[in-house]
Formats: sequence, structure tokens, C-alpha cells
Amino acid sequence: MMSNKKKVFTEKIFWKLKKIYLKLPFSRSLKVRAKNIFYRIFGGIFKNTESYQQWIVSSVKVRKTGKLKIETAKLKKFNFSKKIAIHLHLFYDDLMDEFVTYFKNMPYEFDLYISVIDKKVENSVREKAAKIPKVKHIIVKTVENRGRDVAPLLCVFGQDLLKYDYFCHVHTKKSLFTGSEQMSWRKHLLNHLFGSETLLKGIFYWFENGDDVGMVYPETYPGMPYWGHTWLQNTGSRDELLHRIGVGYYINDTYIEYPMGTMFWARVDALHQFFEAKIKVSEFPKENGQTDGTIAHAFERCLVPVCRINGYNTLIFDERTGTVTYNKGKKNFDQYYRKSFEQMKEESALYKIISFDIFDTLVSRVVVRPDDAFDLLEVRLKDILKIDISYKNIRKQAEELCRHKNPSIDCDLDEIYKEFVNISGLSKEVCEKIKALEVENELKLIFPCSDMIDFYNYVVHVLKKKVVIITDMYLRRIDIERILDKCEIRDYNELWLSSEKNLRKDNGTLWKAYIQKYKAKECMHIGDNEKADIQLSGDYGIHNYHIMSLKNLFECSNMGEICSIKHIAGPADSIAVGLVLKKLFNNPFCLNKTEFEIKIKDEEEFGYTIIGPVVLGYMNYLCRTAINGHASKVLFFAREGYLLKELFDIIKDRLSDLTDIAGEYIYVSRRALSVAAIQKENDIFELLDIYYRGTFKDLLFNRFGIEDVNAQEENIELPEQKEKVVKMINVYRQLILQQAQKERDNYLKYYETFKKNGNNKTVVSDIGYSGTIQYYLSKLTGDVFDGCYFATDAKKKPLLIDGNTINGFYIDNDSKQAYSSSYIHRYHLILESILIAPVGQFVSVDDNGRFHFITDNNPQFTQKIAKIHNGIKAYFKDFYEFCGSVSIDCELNKTFMEGLIHAVIECNIIEENLEEVFVVEDTYCSDSKISVLEHYRTLEENR
Repeated sequence: MMSNKKKVFTEKIFWKLKKIYLKLPFSRSLKVRAKNIFYRIFGGIFKNTESYQQWIVSSVKVRKTGKLKIETAKLKKFNFSKKIAIHLHLFYDDLMDEFVTYFKNMPYEFDLYISVIDKKVENSVREKAAKIPKVKHIIVKTVENRGRDVAPLLCVFGQDLLKYDYFCHVHTKKSLFTGSEQMSWRKHLLNHLFGSETLLKGIFYWFENGDDVGMVYPETYPGMPYWGHTWLQNTGSRDELLHRIGVGYYINDTYIEYPMGTMFWARVDALHQFFEAKIKVSEFPKENGQTDGTIAHAFERCLVPVCRINGYNTLIFDERTGTVTYNKGKKNFDQYYRKSFEQMKEESALYKIISFDIFDTLVSRVVVRPDDAFDLLEVRLKDILKIDISYKNIRKQAEELCRHKNPSIDCDLDEIYKEFVNISGLSKEVCEKIKALEVENELKLIFPCSDMIDFYNYVVHVLKKKVVIITDMYLRRIDIERILDKCEIRDYNELWLSSEKNLRKDNGTLWKAYIQKYKAKECMHIGDNEKADIQLSGDYGIHNYHIMSLKNLFECSNMGEICSIKHIAGPADSIAVGLVLKKLFNNPFCLNKTEFEIKIKDEEEFGYTIIGPVVLGYMNYLCRTAINGHASKVLFFAREGYLLKELFDIIKDRLSDLTDIAGEYIYVSRRALSVAAIQKENDIFELLDIYYRGTFKDLLFNRFGIEDVNAQEENIELPEQKEKVVKMINVYRQLILQQAQKERDNYLKYYETFKKNGNNKTVVSDIGYSGTIQYYLSKLTGDVFDGCYFATDAKKKPLLIDGNTINGFYIDNDSKQAYSSSYIHRYHLILESILIAPVGQFVSVDDNGRFHFITDNNPQFTQKIAKIHNGIKAYFKDFYEFCGSVSIDCELNKTFMEGLIHAVIECNIIEENLEEVFVVEDTYCSDSKISVLEHYRTLEENR
């Protein structure tokens, strides 16, 4: 372990070198290269410095894009000797010559496994394969025509493939949904996998030199629909297959990555469970022309989840451009980008009958998952009916039992509650009340998709089309009509309910009945569900138009990729997320012009959707802490506490648990309290341990309240130059002590007003991080506090005084702010630039009790900041309107909130007109302003 003396010496050397580095007259990119070389050579010496640790963390970041076509010089030096196998399922043996031509491009030796369905062709196939230059062993087997190309791969050759390092799977694909031969899809896939010797060398180069690459496969063929990148009818077969191979987890996104067409290169270790499971051919259904829903269809969609579970990345590439991306393909979303209300109007004008789905098309719920509505009602049953039961479980069990008893029909709410009475043991009268509350709860959570309803009205009133509304739903006609009326959806001609007709969209029975009444060629259907609304209606010849739900739009957006909503823990979480989706994605085509890239240009929208949820997570924690800790008051520290106090009042008006807890805004600052707390010489020197960049003259005034026009203008850096500054400040020692005495007396008089009410249990609120203000307030007044912060670092200064506590919500005791695992701590200046007050930094209280600020009107508190604050307050009002007291028992999902702040920097979601509000000025630590977004972008570029 490094001695303290050696550590101090190392840090001094490091700081000197860093000053030289900062002054180098080089471009940013050259500086980054110089830093990388320096740390690789001398990193061991400086491994205990924060800068080195930051470099280590950031230098292992996975690359997102690249080029498949590697430089010729690199490929010449690339040595490859791993074991390779290729499996070809040759259903159409007339295509063997085509595959031989492609396989001749292989630059490395390989073994070839071929499955055929006719034993008569075995010899001719083997003879043709023998013409391939690099083939070593040729194994041809006749297989049963079952399980398509997947059963031969897994069941016939699976055990053999386990002895290889890499394998490729290809087959003689001829059809594209229509049943007619589509050579272009097959050519697209094979050109990507075997197009040239150079391309193949590039694939193996990536396997060996990429970032843990487990699979390499082509971008989706342009002719395939983007909605094919969902599970469609394969959820049952997916679960069956993953259970069969011993994998209990799958990626539950609606839109998923997979090699559409089931042709790919893979590392055997990345997919080994498929081969080790020893699946039998008999486990696959007999061939009957199935287009979806079999284990073979699920297999291609399960490849990427299994690869990722095994710790490998996937590489998706476009052979035409040579570009590759890790773990994320284009999925043909360009098809969706071209959609618009104008296009939908043009298409709907061509058909006599237009049908609409309801949920997630015309209306949506504030909760992200349907089951969260049941969770919310379970809590409300305790408040309203004083019933404490496991409502969600009983309600779902009742519905399942109802469907099990009558599998050929669909049940409605009345039938479900007949079973509910039997299972719950409650009286019929009580269950009727619960049923009524369920409907009321549903109505409360529903909101209109305004833009879609405008389009609906265009179809009804301008085009004057016959309109049919169709939904798979257990709610009764009377309930659905109330929902439609609430959202002003009227003047439809027919309402088709699965619960009335005992037919469903999602199994095709409703569509079959629909085309018996109407001619399919005269009908157009509009909906969000890729399976029920699009795939199955299309199977019956109905023209359809797909729109994405709010949730799917979010997950497919740039923000959704890094801002996870997979860990929603309950109804409060669900509402917190749902409100963001409601605000951002009410228009299904809102991201089409930016190709799913979110750009926020409205101040209130930014406050509502980004800062609102982040502050909500913290404020909910603060209120829960105060309630559970039986606090009498919460002190909100100036200036960040200005808005937090207003938000506390909003919550208090809606939560009775806060009635007896006072929320008070207190004027504090590091400048005011640290000076007032000075009583001896060492207290002065203690303040020189705090970071500072600026002139000595400004330090003297901003940190100690001493104004001297003759003070030195020399630039100083603290804490690095503390010894030097101690000598310079000694001249002012007596003046500082006198100023401190005066400020202390005046401040303590002001503080007395906060001690008159309640007990001594006081919670203090601030952004963070070391708790310096809490420490000085405690030191100055003799009181102790429970500190609740957005984030805390390892210093935790209040703990130097017995009785204080200090905890961070988003991260606690963090030792690496600049590259923290908490993005809210890492990018803390974003919050600091928004959570500001109309007045400048508090300085002191004078003899007359008047407050003094650096500026009476804070120039940073612009109209744009005020609008952001309005957006945050609107978000809080909506959240507690829907959620109420449920929230206090919940710790909201930090992952989602962290992702929102991460997206501000990583996804660049802020339009230029908003960037000017992100400015921080802290005279206590510096004499310059910081442009926050530019500051963090520079840091990220330099990592």
C-alpha cells in the first residue's frame, strides 16, 4: 500500500504534469491521444489519482459503429486458425450450385454439414460440395421435413457443432410470405454472409478483435415489414423453447433484434444452450405450411437474447455500405418514418369501411402496463372500502378461470366477477362495489390520443366513411361507451366487442367474421398491435395501417434505448413513466422527421418530461423519510430549495400524511455559513481545502467577505496551492475573524425563527454532495439534522458532528462524481442550472435583518427557467392526482430517472434554443461561468 508521504509526492507531481497538459497548444483530439499514450505508459505510477481511474473506466467503452471492411494491411497480418463449420439446409436441391459458388469465397478451412429431405440427392450434393476449395469434411444427411431448417441444425447436427469455434447457418429460402419465389431476399442474405473473400475475412477479424462479438448477421432485407421485428404469434413458442434450453430470461421489448431469415455467423459458445439441450425432431410440429408461431419461428427471435445472456454482443452489418453496429440494427424503420396523417388520409379515402382499434390507438392509459391498474386499485380498496385483499391476484385468477371454463368464447366483466365472488369469499354486494370501482379506475386512467382522434373525426365528418370500432376487451358495452364518450369519440356506426361477440382479433376469429359481413377489399383497419391489428387482419385480406403505441415509440427512440422502463416496480412507477410517454408521444408520427431521435425545444415540455420525474423520485423519498422519521419540519436550502419547497407544498396539499410537517425555505449558502462559522484561525484554513479557480482578490471577497482593492490579482488553484494561499491570507486573518463574528451574530438571530415550532427532528434538503452547508449550519447553531440529498459523495462532512445523518437517494457515498455510475451525480450541473431561485446567491444578513445577495435579481433565472419550473410543477400535480398516497410507500424507479439525465448528454435531446439555460455560476469556487452541456460534451469526448 502506498505511504501517505509517497501519495502526497505523487499527487504533487501529477498536478504539475496536469497543468502542463492543460496549457499544451494542441487540438482537443491531439490532447486526448497524448493522454492515452501517457496513461498506458505511466498509468501504474498514477493509479491512485482520480483522473487515472476516470480514464480507466471510460477507456473500455464499447464501440457502437464501425466498418466491416478492414484495412488490407490489417487483414494481411491477421492470422486465423480456429475451427469453422457451415450448416446448409438444402430443401431445394436445385440451388446447390448457387451455394457452392458462394462457399468458394471462404478463405479458411471449414467442415460442411448439409441436410436434405430426399436421400436420392445425397451423392450429387456431395459431389458438388467437393468442388469447394477450402472444404475439409463433407457430411450429408437426409432429414425429415419437419422443423424447417432449424430442426436439422439443432437436432441432427447440434452435437457435432459443439466441437467448433464458429459456425454459419444458411438455407435455401425461396418465399417471402406470399408463397412465391423471392430470390432477392436469399441473395441479400448470402451476399452479406459469403459475398467475397475479403468480406469473410472481415467477419472473422471482427469475431477475433471486436468487443466480445457472439453473432454477425445482415441488416434486414428491405422488402420485409418493420413490424416483423416483433414477437408476433411467437410468445408461446418462445417461452417453450427458452424453457427447453434452460434459459429463463428473454428480452421483453416489443421490437427486437434478430437475423430475419435465420441466416447468420455465430460463435458456438454464444449459442451453446441450443445444442446442449438435445432437442428432438419430434418436438417440432409437423409441416403444415405454418407462417408463424412454431418453435422454428421462435428460434430466430431467441438467438439474440441467448447470445446476450451468454455475455456476447451482436454485430449487425450492411454489406452495401460496409457499416456495422453493435446490438442494434435498422429494422427497416424507414418504412415507418415515411408514415404520416396525410398518407393515412389518402389511403383511408380509397376504402368504404374504416375500422379502428381502441386502446393504444384512439385512447391510452396513464399506466404503462395493464396490470398496474389492478395494483393501483388494490391500494384504493383499502382506502375506500377498507378491504385488504390480494386484489390483483384474485382478479386475474377469476379471469383465467372464466376463460378456462369457456375457452371458445370471450368473457366480460360480469362473468369475471361471478368467479371473483367465489374465489374471494366476499359477498356479492361487496364484489359489485369492487367491480364499479374497477370501471371508475379505468376511466380515471384513460386519456385521449388527441391527434388520432382528430384523424378519426376527419374520417367520420369529412370523408363520411362508415366507421367500425373494434376491440379485444373484457369491459362491457356500457363501460366502453363511457370511455369513448369521455374522450369525445362519437358518431361511429358499429362497435365490435370481443366480450359481446365471443370472437377475438388476436386469434383471427373476429376477422373471419368481419370479412363474412364486409368485403375485405373494401375495408381498411387502423391499429397499434402488430399481431392482432396488422398481421392477422392482413392474413384475411384487409388493408391495414399500423401506428405505434406510446410505449413502443419510446422504446424505439434514441432515449428509450438508454432509459429503461423494464424495471417498473409498481403503480406509482408506472404512472411516473406513463405521464412522460403521454406528454412526448401522443402523436404516433411525432418522431418520424427525426427518425426516432427525440428533440425537445419547449421549456415546459422539458421540465415536465425530463427534470420533473428526476425531482419527483427525490421528493418522494424526502417526504417518505420525513414521515417515517416523525420529523416536524423540512428545511429547504437556498437556492436549489426554492423550487423544491414549492413542490413540497404541492405534495402536502394532496397527502394527508404531511399535514403536521412544516416545509420552510431557509437562506443559506456555503459563503454565508462558512464565514459565520469561523471562530479561530484553523477555521479559515479549513476553507482553503475547498476547490477554487480564480484570482486571490476574488477569493478574498467571495469566500471571506473581505474587499481590498489592493489585493493581489494573481490566479490561484485550491486545494493544490493551499500552502501558498495560507501565507497570502495571513495578512487578513484579523479582518476575517471580525467579519465572521459580525455575520455570525446576525445569522443566528435569523435562524432563531426556525426553532420556534415543532420538535427538534428536522430534515434538511439539498442537491448534495458533501453536505457542506449542513455541516456549517450544524457547527454554527449547535443543532443536528437528517440530511436528504439527491446524491452524496464519500466526504459526508456533517458526520464530523455527532447526531447528524446524511444520505443520498440516487447514489450515496460516491467516490467518483466525474464518472459516477449515477448519471444524476455525474451530470449534476444540469440540475444545478435548473433548480435556481429568482435572486442571486445569499451572502449574509445585516444588522437590520435584511438579506444580502450577490445580485437581487438572478440573471440566470430567465423566462425559460420559469417555464421549465412550470413544467415540473405541472408534472407533480398530474402525478399526485393519479397516484395519491400510493406513492409514499414506493421508492420510484431510479433507473428510469437516471436514464432521463443520461439522455440529455448521450442522445443530445435538447434543441439549440434551449441550451442557453444550462449555465452555472458559482463564485465560491470559480470566477467564471460554465456552459453545462458544452462542458459535459467535452468531458465525454475526452474520455
